[in-house]
Amino acid sequence: MSLLTLFFTFLFSLSFASEVDVITLGCDISVGTQAPEGWFLDQKTGQKYGNLCGFYYQKGSDFNSATSVVYSKVSGHKTINHILEDAIGAYSVSSKFKRTELKTYETANKLKFEVHEFSHGPKPNEFELVGYHQLKSCVLVVVYSSRTEVEFKKDSQKFYEFLDHVKIYSNTIKPLVGNCLYPKLK
Repeated sequence: MSLLTLFFTFLFSLSFASEVDVITLGCDISVGTQAPEGWFLDQKTGQKYGNLCGFYYQKGSDFNSATSVVYSKVSGHKTINHILEDAIGAYSVSSKFKRTELKTYETANKLKFEVHEFSHGPKPNEFELVGYHQLKSCVLVVVYSSRTEVEFKKDSQKFYEFLDHVKIYSNTIKPLVGNCLYPKLK
């Protein structure tokens, strides 16, 4: 792909991306996400955790005081089953760990996510809803995580609100540098 083609593809993607907070690039895919109502994107904290473009949590909180967070990433794993094997291994260190496969969720944008609930996991991920969307050669993962069961139940609808705003733009954009684009410059 020529640099000129890449540049125009990038501009084309950004013209459709004005309603998203971040575009995550990876595995030949670009994925736009947007904060649920009353929440915001903390891109600085997300970047401290390596491959994340940001964490979303309630306005008025900071990352350490937020009771729940949502984030997304494009996993290098080729299939959902590969990711689940790793997740179950990490969670099973807790004797009360439980995983429940929920109904597949179809978003407002017609994306289908296989949703799993993980409970009583190791800190700080005690309670999570995780949505997996299989892509051609990798998996889009969206995680909603809470520290307490009360907060998990209270805010879990934000997970589905977040999923409804996920947009897949392209399967051909390759990043020049990094894996995050922030179309709403502040």
